[in-house]
Amino acid sequence: MAPRLLFFFAFISLLLTFFPSPCSSLKYDDAIVVPVTKEDDRVNVALYYESLCPGSAEFILKYLVDVFDLDLIDIVNLKLVPWGNAETTDPNNTIVCQHGEDECYFNTIHACAIEALPDTTKHFTFIHCLMKETSKGPIHEKEEIWRSCCQGLKEVEQDIQNCFDSGHGRELELKYRNETPPHDYVPWLTVNDKHVEYLQYFLVYICKAYKGSQVPEFCKSLPPVKAKATENAISSTPVCYAKEASHF
Repeated sequence: MAPRLLFFFAFISLLLTFFPSPCSSLKYDDAIVVPVTKEDDRVNVALYYESLCPGSAEFILKYLVDVFDLDLIDIVNLKLVPWGNAETTDPNNTIVCQHGEDECYFNTIHACAIEALPDTTKHFTFIHCLMKETSKGPIHEKEEIWRSCCQGLKEVEQDIQNCFDSGHGRELELKYRNETPPHDYVPWLTVNDKHVEYLQYFLVYICKAYKGSQVPEFCKSLPPVKAKATENAISSTPVCYAKEASHF
């Protein structure tokens, strides 16, 4: 009995090898399932920035948003690191920021929001809103500003507030300090751990770094990047230099 049973299972296995289940097909009736980009194929993009640097605000509001608008987020692992040109001083590791105490406050709010909203699109939406608000002019009601970017999500507001009040936000900031590489200025962008000098063309670097099969439409028709154009790009991109923050 046992040999016949063994033969039966072997025969079924052979059939499945040559005639796979219809469920394994990408097409099911009239619907086509689009394959998801493998995690290994994704391009690692990291932005090191500070919350009140005009250059950081411009890059996030004007350029980084295109990662979402052009659907490149499907092929990208985006990491935001709100530390920038901040420094710590002895004896208590006091955090000192390039643009003063308000920047330290908002850097910490950014860090808390990234943890409270682990989904990249959600925490980017919050940060995009906050950068837009803080770049409008003099800041008066700091808490009111960031709460307005929570879109009425009271639980998120409370999580961010608890993170800040408990000192956990400071811990996150010190972690980001350790993750921030040596840099000359912010915004400082890396694609697969390589610094991107020409910030206005960072999408081209992402497309060229992507080796997967699910190529976004934008990447299929890349414009040529000429040497003179890249020179203009770096000169016209506002930045906050680290050496200007070294007087603390």
